[in-house]
Amino acid sequence: MRFEDMLVEHLNWMARLARRFYNGSDAEDLLNETIYRLLKSKDRYVAEKDFKPWAKAVMENLFRTEYNHRRCVSIVAIADEYPYRSSDRLDYEVECREVVDAIETLRKEYVSVEALGMYVSGYDYSEIAVLMSVSVGTVKSRIATARNMLKKMFGE
Repeated sequence: MRFEDMLVEHLNWMARLARRFYNGSDAEDLLNETIYRLLKSKDRYVAEKDFKPWAKAVMENLFRTEYNHRRCVSIVAIADEYPYRSSDRLDYEVECREVVDAIETLRKEYVSVEALGMYVSGYDYSEIAVLMSVSVGTVKSRIATARNMLKKMFGE
C-alpha cells in the first residue's frame, strides 16, 4: 500500500486524535501540521511497522512543542504586562526562563533533547530508536548526554 493511501485511510482516526488535544481550528491546525510532517518524513517510515503509533508520536510531539511554546510565551507576556510582581512570581519566571534556555542550548547542540523528551514521555529505548531511525545504543547515548549536560547546567 502506498504511503499516501495509508495516510488517507487513517485520516478520520488522526482527526479524532487531534480533537483530543485541541478543539476547533487548533485541532485542524494540529492535524494539518501532522500530515505535513508525516509526508515530509515518509522515507523514514518502515512499511512493516504499524502506521498508527508512528503518526501518534508525531502528533504528540507537535502538541507538546506547541503547548510548551504557548506556556512560555504567556510567562513572558505576564512579565511585560505587570510591573509590580511578587518576588515568588519573579523567581518562578527566572527559573522557567533558565530551564527553557538550557533546553534550547541543548537543542542547538545535540539531538539528545528530543530523545530525552520522548524517554521522559514514556517511550522505551526501542520505540525511540524506531521513531528517530537510529540504533538503540545511539538513543541511550543521546539520553545520557542530555542528562549530563542538564546536570552541569544546573550544578547538580
